[in-house]
Amino acid sequence: MLLFALTATPERETHGALVAALTQALAAWPAPRPLLRVAVDESGFRQRLGGPDGVQRLAQRRAAWEALLIGQGVVPGFVDLSATVRAEAS
Repeated sequence: MLLFALTATPERETHGALVAALTQALAAWPAPRPLLRVAVDESGFRQRLGGPDGVQRLAQRRAAWEALLIGQGVVPGFVDLSATVRAEAS
């Protein structure tokens, strides 16, 4: 499992290279091969960019991460890890 932050702009040369290297490494494992899972945490982005403009910018950033990851055969999961922490603290 890889965890990326939505606050980062997805870059083929860094994030994409890591995903490609892990995908290649996992493909070399004997069956049953582990699957690469990728989560993108939205909590920092939501904290920094709230308000009406934030919704559109969140959608744009999600689309950028999806384009990068799906292009490499990985479907990302989007999570808000701060919501989990708040729920556990209650």
